Amino acid sequence: MMRANRPQAARGPGRPRRAQLRIQVLAGVVLVTVVALAAFDFVAVTALHSYLVNQAGGQLQSVGSEYRAQTASLDRPLGQFRPAGGQVSPGVRLNWWAPRQAVVVGPRVVLPGSLAPYWVGWVTARGAKVFVHGNPDLVPLLPPRLTLALLAAQHRAQAVLSRDGRAPLLMQTANVGGGHLVVTTSLASVNSTTTRLAFIVIAGSLAAAMLVFAGVAWIVRRGLRPIETMAAQADRITAGDLTDRVYPGDSATEVGRLGAALNGMLTRIEAAMDEREQSQELTRRFFADASHELRTPLASLRANAELYQQEEVDLSALVAECTERAQSADPARAWRTDIEPGLTVTGDPELLHRAVGNLLANVSAHTPASAAGTITASRCGGIVTIDVSDDGPGVPPAQLARIFDRFYRAPAAHRPAGSGLGLAIVAAVAAAHHGTAAAARNRPHGLRVTLALPASPPLGQPVLAATGASGNVTSALT
Repeated sequence: MMRANRPQAARGPGRPRRAQLRIQVLAGVVLVTVVALAAFDFVAVTALHSYLVNQAGGQLQSVGSEYRAQTASLDRPLGQFRPAGGQVSPGVRLNWWAPRQAVVVGPRVVLPGSLAPYWVGWVTARGAKVFVHGNPDLVPLLPPRLTLALLAAQHRAQAVLSRDGRAPLLMQTANVGGGHLVVTTSLASVNSTTTRLAFIVIAGSLAAAMLVFAGVAWIVRRGLRPIETMAAQADRITAGDLTDRVYPGDSATEVGRLGAALNGMLTRIEAAMDEREQSQELTRRFFADASHELRTPLASLRANAELYQQEEVDLSALVAECTERAQSADPARAWRTDIEPGLTVTGDPELLHRAVGNLLANVSAHTPASAAGTITASRCGGIVTIDVSDDGPGVPPAQLARIFDRFYRAPAAHRPAGSGLGLAIVAAVAAAHHGTAAAARNRPHGLRVTLALPASPPLGQPVLAATGASGNVTSALT
């Protein structure tokens, strides 16, 4: 049931993420495209508008350059005034009582309609506004004289409104005859052309954005297809089939390298799982072997429980034999012995041999070769005591109470191989023989393990009963 739910849990969140990735890529590309097109449209329309305005300003300068100031005698009718060239030009009498005044005259020949796109006026030094030539509908809303003087000094055209405030005009100002010559033209055609271009480029940009959207959507879908296939394969692998692999495709591409990396990771995960299963199998075998090791002395004790009353073990010889074996197995270590002769106990010699051997093997396994081992065996009253000590690093006091636990191994920087059953078997054998096993810190340093067993009683006085021995072993080893 749990495995059936795992693919749904893996694929459920996957699909929105892949769709979200596609949408994010598509939205990002389209957004960048739209921003770029908008910037291009703005620059193009602005540039065209500036160009047309500058072109109109140049035309205004050309028209204004045809006008100049002259001093005319106004003591006769103005219509009879003829400037050089013989062509009658319009003139303005500023003051009838002044014998001579400045007037503005224009081109010698004015064709009908040639000045219709323009209006030419003159603002005198006294602020009087005089119409000279052109279309009277293009009369501007004139700014103050100071502004006119500033524009004339800068030779710059200025956008203004018509006098009625409805039509946009372009105005050029020049200093003529102590006043300001003002030339205007309509900006309607400039604005119309700019608006038409703006519509064209906006429509083109929208079409280009839609084309980019469709193209990028197709490219992204095609580009993400290997990743989606890889994700579906990863979902199946997540469901539990670690032997499956993703299709890497071309290893020269990013997707191919990703697939190869995923396959490598899956291979390492599969190897780790195999190692874990092998470790679990070894653990199961270890527990099976440990159970067998524990059952073997139990069966032996049960089989020989009824014979304990007649079996007398020479413990002195047994300890000496175990010491010789330890010296042969660990010749680099210094072993000191102090074995009292004639020590006898009633019990199983095989189990007692194993218990003493485990005590000596514990010294070899958990202390450096430079640490010396000491074995003493003595009798005090009715108890035979076997002490095995060393001057190695010892065991912390907090861990002394656990060293007889089954499978317990004290933490250390260098952990030797072992099952953690050596001292547990010693304690079990001691309990089976109505004895005890204890551990304490050695002085000045090291570990001391003491095995205390009842000495052999006088003949005819039993120590161990079959039921008692069997029950002690069962409680101690299981």
